[in-house]
Amino acid sequence: MSKKFRRAVSAFTVLTATACLAGLGATTAHATNGMVQHGFGMGSKAMAGVGTALPQDTAGVMLNPAGMVYLGNRFDVGVAAFSPIRKTTATGGGTMTDGTYKSDEELFLIPEIGINYMFDETTAFSFTVTPSGGMNTEYPVNPFDAYNAGVDSTPAGVDLSQMFVSATVSKKFGNHAFGISPVFAAQKFKAYGLQAFTGVSKDSRHVTDNGYDHSIGGGFRIGYLGEWMDGLTVGASYQSRMYMSKFSKYKGLFADGGDFDVPAMASAGMAYKVPESKLTLAADWQWILYRDIEAIGNDGVMSLNSLATAGEARLGGTNHAPGFGWNNMHVFKIGAKYDYSPELTLRAGASYNTGAYTDHDMLFNVLAPATIRTHLTVGATYRMGENHSINFAYMHGLANDISGTHVSNGAGTIEHSMYQNEGYISYSYNW
Repeated sequence: MSKKFRRAVSAFTVLTATACLAGLGATTAHATNGMVQHGFGMGSKAMAGVGTALPQDTAGVMLNPAGMVYLGNRFDVGVAAFSPIRKTTATGGGTMTDGTYKSDEELFLIPEIGINYMFDETTAFSFTVTPSGGMNTEYPVNPFDAYNAGVDSTPAGVDLSQMFVSATVSKKFGNHAFGISPVFAAQKFKAYGLQAFTGVSKDSRHVTDNGYDHSIGGGFRIGYLGEWMDGLTVGASYQSRMYMSKFSKYKGLFADGGDFDVPAMASAGMAYKVPESKLTLAADWQWILYRDIEAIGNDGVMSLNSLATAGEARLGGTNHAPGFGWNNMHVFKIGAKYDYSPELTLRAGASYNTGAYTDHDMLFNVLAPATIRTHLTVGATYRMGENHSINFAYMHGLANDISGTHVSNGAGTIEHSMYQNEGYISYSYNW
C-alpha cells in the first residue's frame, strides 16, 4: 500500500467522521422524488439525476457502483443547501379548520464525501458517505388541532433523515465493468403534535412527542457499465431494500410496530459522446419501490373514527396498518454535458416522476407533502490545474399541487403544494 494512499485514507477517516456527525446531527429533508434526492454528486445533481451510464464523481456510486473504475484516483467533498417551500390548505368547511398551514424550516444543509482509489487500471475501491433521503415538515399552527378534542398541540411535524455509508469494489473486464457495494444505513426520526392520531393507534404512548429515535441497518448495491460502441455507454444497477431496526419510540405510528425500511431501487441508462464534438447526452430511468414498505406504501388513514376499533389495522398494527399510501415511482431523466474548454464543463438536465401519491391519502400526507414531479437543473465544473476543481449545481423543483377530499375531513378539500430550490458546491481532488 503506497504512502500516498495511506495519507489519503488517514485524511479521509477524519473527514468521514465529521460528515457522519453532520449528516446525522443536522436536520435534513430530501422530499424530491418522493423521499429520494433528485441526484447524487456534482455531475448527477447538475444533470437532473442522470448517472447510471455516466460516472462523474464518487457520489455516483449511489446510482451505479460499476462506474467507479472509470473515475481514477479522486476525492470529493460537497454540501447542498436545500430549500423546500411547503404548505397545506383546507377549504370547504370540513372537520379540518379552513386555512393555509405553512411549514417552517426552509433551509437544510446536506453534506456528502467520498474517495476512489485505483489498485490497478482495472480495479477500484471507493468509500462514500452520502445522505440518501428523508422528509420534513414543521407547522407552527397545528393542522390537526380540529381532531384533538380541544387540546392545543401546536406545533406539529416530522423529521426523517437517512444516510448511507458504502464501501465499493468495481472491476473492469475489457469494455465491461461490474461493481458491488455493501451498504450501512442509518436513520433518525421524530414526530410531534400528532395527538390527533393517538386514539387510532394500537400504542398511543408511542405516536408523538418522544424526541428523536435512531435506526440502523443495511443492504447492498450492484451495477453494470459497458462501452457498447464508440462513444456509447450503457449501465444498469439495483439497490436492495435496506432492512432497518425499528423505531421503538414510534411503534404506535408506523406499521408493524415502528418498522421503516428503505425501499429498493433499480435504474438503467445510457450516455452518448457525440462524435467530433464536446457534447455528451445521457438519459436514465429509475424505479423506486415505495409500495413494498408498509409504513410508506400502505393506504393512509381513511377515517379516524372507523380506525378507533380496528384492532391490528390501527396505526402501528400488523394487519395492513395505515401508511402514507405512496405508489412505486418511475423517474425519467435526461441530461447534457458540454466540455466548453479544458478548464470549464457545463451541464444541464430535466427529470419527471410519476408521483408519490394521488388525491386519496391527503390527511396523513400533510406530514409528507411530496408533490414535486419535475426538476430542472444546471451546473458547471471549473478546473484549477490538473488536480483541483470546484463544482456547482442548481436545481429548481417546479411548483405542483395535489388536492382531494378526505373521509375524516367531511366535505372539505385538502390541498398540498410545494416548490423547491437547491444550490450545491463541491471540491474535487484528482491524483
